Amino acid sequence: MDRREHFFIIAGGSQQCDFIKRVRERGCITHVFDNNPQCEGRKYADYFYHIDISEKEKILELAQKIKPVAIQAVITEIGNVTACWLGEKLGLRNNTFETALNTTNKSRMKKILSQNGLRTAFSKEVSNEQDILNAGFSYPFLIKAIDSSASRGLSFVENKTQIKPAIELALRFSRQKTVLAEEFIKGREFAVETITDDGKHQIVGITELGTELPPYVMLSYRLMPARISSQLRADIETFVPVLLDAFHVRHGACHIELFYNEKGIFVVELASRLGGWRDMMMQESIGVNYLDLIIDEALGIPVIMNPISPRYILVRSILNDQDYLRYTYLKEKYPEKFLQEEIKFPYKKFQAKNLMESQGYYCVSANTEQEIEIFIQRYNDGQ
Repeated sequence: MDRREHFFIIAGGSQQCDFIKRVRERGCITHVFDNNPQCEGRKYADYFYHIDISEKEKILELAQKIKPVAIQAVITEIGNVTACWLGEKLGLRNNTFETALNTTNKSRMKKILSQNGLRTAFSKEVSNEQDILNAGFSYPFLIKAIDSSASRGLSFVENKTQIKPAIELALRFSRQKTVLAEEFIKGREFAVETITDDGKHQIVGITELGTELPPYVMLSYRLMPARISSQLRADIETFVPVLLDAFHVRHGACHIELFYNEKGIFVVELASRLGGWRDMMMQESIGVNYLDLIIDEALGIPVIMNPISPRYILVRSILNDQDYLRYTYLKEKYPEKFLQEEIKFPYKKFQAKNLMESQGYYCVSANTEQEIEIFIQRYNDGQ
């Protein structure tokens, strides 16, 4: 058995499918694990195992027999924790289990940021209303699940009456049944995508993020490349390696969310995995195959990027009926700008409360800032 032929992929959901397909195209035998026997990734796997991705010991037993060259989970955070645990046991090119935990659990993340003198919003683990009042939070502030993503369990709290229901909501979305209250910081928001090759960090791209206004705080659009000054770009390029070193990131992709205001750069969170849609956005914007970078690093192949001159790529989520009206107007007027879309519903009135309730998305391209601004604008009576 050729050890370099076998590649374990933890989780087979739809967001992992492009990675599964790319690993196969690169000549590896794919072994996919998921608790859902009908998961989308099963269609593209050479071998599928109906095993929950949290059952690390069962997957380890198979890995010790098959001896995979790499184990990865590019999107799912639970899968990434499992992949890093397995990789550490088998001596593969993964981050440590500790790094995976520290980049998943928001409370652990905050402690490391504080210990390393990196700016982040003030936060505190809370159990009830009194904990928050004792901590002295000023309105407005956020309440969130300590280990959730995609804005699930996130609330924007503007007064005392909203505290109790916000805690109850966060608990529903927390696997560890732990809630975090966090200072609300105003400023521009960005995401930075990186690749780390045995401790050497490279920034692959910087995305500008647009955030939905309260009461439901969640991302509405992602724009690559971000519209930033050369000075801010230089500041981010200096800041990011320090951040990654603080979390002992040694391998693979990371997704970093930052705020920037007059006080400087604040870390929102760091995930040691790929950000949503980023592989597609990189390919369309700068001609870089992000999935290949991840595969190369996992296999010990030197990671080399050859970006082309960027064009603007925007991914916009359908979060409410007004977003849908704007989408239909833009699709009719500028059909040539659309690269891909996935709209899940016929028109009706609705409002998503988190990104998982989004009713679709669309991706457009443009060569100039003026052109892309048309797609960033919100719906109005004149469309």
